[in-house]
Amino acid sequence: MLAQAKSQPLPPEGLQLTSAADLANKQADVLNARINSDPAFKVWYAVKQNTQDKGDAFFNEEVKGYELPGESVPSKTFSGTVISVDPSKVTLGIEDPTKPDATLEFSQPLPAAALDKVKVGEKLDFSGIADSYVKEPYMLTFKDPTIPGVQTAAPARKGKAGKKR
Repeated sequence: MLAQAKSQPLPPEGLQLTSAADLANKQADVLNARINSDPAFKVWYAVKQNTQDKGDAFFNEEVKGYELPGESVPSKTFSGTVISVDPSKVTLGIEDPTKPDATLEFSQPLPAAALDKVKVGEKLDFSGIADSYVKEPYMLTFKDPTIPGVQTAAPARKGKAGKKR
């Protein structure tokens, strides 16, 4: 584009420039559409925003020990893209499939049959008890979560009934 600008005083026909504000608005529209169409993601995003804004007090009182996404969500599971797998931990990207923001930790290593079903780059549904979080970069950790269709070595833990978010 720079070379062309040196040889031609006018921009090429059909050139469109997008402002940073327009890009931000488009990203916000995509995020809002996802929040409105996916009740589990709406819970995910609300938990993320509130833990980042309100910190440990919110997490300890409203999230830690609760089953997420909870009974009030029709799908009953979050969905994320597997970023990494080892026998006792799976890392997922929920909000962005390329950025880790959820960790599933297992008290006993996953059996080989489970590891055959949990593959990097694939979508994975899960629910579980929120155990801890890191504010920056955001990471929410679940202990011994449930993965539909995948038998883990440890029985899934039961948490407090989820609050309506």
